[in-house]
Amino acid sequence: MSWTQLLFSFKGRIRRLYFWVTSLVVAVVCGMASSTIEFAAQSYGVGTIDPETQQFEPTGPFAAAFIAVAFANMWINFALSVKRLHES
Repeated sequence: MSWTQLLFSFKGRIRRLYFWVTSLVVAVVCGMASSTIEFAAQSYGVGTIDPETQQFEPTGPFAAAFIAVAFANMWINFALSVKRLHES
């Protein structure tokens, strides 16, 4: 099974080990990407601070990149879960 088929396709089956290892790797990579995007947004001053939580929120192209990473993470996790559920 190729990487694109493993990460983005809803067809096929995977074993538990592949599911957990891939899930952990994807979580780490997406976490690092999100942190990098937020750091870059803070460095360039492109964002706002939420008055209730006092947390920085990226805006503009950094927010779009943050949403793209979140959507890719969601898609990959759905694809992995469907493949794992096909095993049952």
